Amino acid sequence: MNENGRKYLVWFGHNNSYFNCRFLELESLAEQNGVRVESLYDSTRPSPLSTDPFAIVSLPSDEIAKRIGEKSVLIRYIVDLWGTGGSDDDVIDSVRKSVSREVWDSHFVGKPFSYKVIGYGTQYSDKQRKDRMCAFATLFYGPEKVDLKSPITNLIIIDQFEALNLFPTGTRDDKNNPLVPKFNRTFYGRIVWSYSTSPPRSKYVLTERPILGPTSLDNDLAFMMANIAQVEGGKLVYDSFCGTGGLMIAASALGGTCFGSDIDVRVLRGEFVSYVHKQVSENQSRDIYENFKYYKLPAPEVIAMDNSHTSFKLSEDRLPMFDIILTDPPYGVRAGAKKIGQKSPHDVVDRDSYYPQMLGYSPDEVNTDLLSLSSKLLVSNGLLVFLLHIDLIDLFSQEELEELRALSHTRSAGATRVLVHKFSGTEYVYANEGARDRQFLDEVNIRDRVVPIHPDFEFAGCALQILAAGTGRVIVKLRRC
Repeated sequence: MNENGRKYLVWFGHNNSYFNCRFLELESLAEQNGVRVESLYDSTRPSPLSTDPFAIVSLPSDEIAKRIGEKSVLIRYIVDLWGTGGSDDDVIDSVRKSVSREVWDSHFVGKPFSYKVIGYGTQYSDKQRKDRMCAFATLFYGPEKVDLKSPITNLIIIDQFEALNLFPTGTRDDKNNPLVPKFNRTFYGRIVWSYSTSPPRSKYVLTERPILGPTSLDNDLAFMMANIAQVEGGKLVYDSFCGTGGLMIAASALGGTCFGSDIDVRVLRGEFVSYVHKQVSENQSRDIYENFKYYKLPAPEVIAMDNSHTSFKLSEDRLPMFDIILTDPPYGVRAGAKKIGQKSPHDVVDRDSYYPQMLGYSPDEVNTDLLSLSSKLLVSNGLLVFLLHIDLIDLFSQEELEELRALSHTRSAGATRVLVHKFSGTEYVYANEGARDRQFLDEVNIRDRVVPIHPDFEFAGCALQILAAGTGRVIVKLRRC
């Protein structure tokens, strides 16, 4: 048995935008709950190249499994795995070997149960579900009682089939015959945790938030990044590009104590660039604190500060203060990064109403300054988690690009998932958000090609989300040495 304890089945929901992040979030939450990542998986770590939504892990207890599930953005079910196999006989034999009569009785004596039957990759009728339940009747000893309305023990049978949407022709073969999904394996166990259609984080969705900036981070992404950063009570969290506070809202909701800064005081004050929900009255404040008041979250400490000219005193006699730095540096046209500088000679007439002139702040400069400042502000073993915006073409070698160019010329745009194309003289790699090519999923490839390095940090993980227009964003996790 794995040192972490019993086997559990983790079923990830298929989220096209963030499916590639599933292992990074799971491992971060497991580590946060005292589980060594090196011994988390039952065998080897599942390949991120796979579209398989299932992973078998070892966890110390149901309590730990529930804690992970309750925080996770991407997990759908966590099941105490009693048996698995390619046939019903194999599953029954597996259950008999792993679950003693004493353990079985502890879940059924005086505890009514229900059954859930799921065909993953196919659709079962009511009769088929009933037949699947009957197939495992031999496991029961007799006194077990069914109660579909208020069960205490919830059993689940998951039959995994090869999903038909993996075939290029859909649900029919080349001769127009209906495709029959190929059976893979069955999982049998007890549901420990299942997703809710209204998880706690749903109260913070952007559509109901009072104040929004023009590039407010998606709520699920903000909470997932906070999970990856292992935010919890007692942790001091800093967002150096806080905007209207989306990441700090997620961090605060998870128990973190937040501190933020942003170069644009107008955003912090709610002037000019904020979107305002219809529920906000004309006389109501529109500053960064309004969202925290609305959600009854502790107000963060916030200052207006240029990331390239920090206001922190960084002398050697001052100790690092932050456990976590969690941030989304600006990029692109709408939120291009800026730093304070003088464009032209001018006099300051009224300093109280004066906004400093701004200069362009290149992505390389942003990342260099972020890592340099973080190395001074983070405690030992502190975590830096940030979004790195990239061009997808940077993930490919010249040889790989040559191959892609050849494929792009010989295939139509609808027949391939990845294309090389020139626009206004610049070459881009385009891919749909569900592309499973190695360059987009291999952590080592992403790390070596685009993740910035700093001698004070060790790489702790990354995952890519493919965006439109040949771009993507990488969730980068670094640990302070």
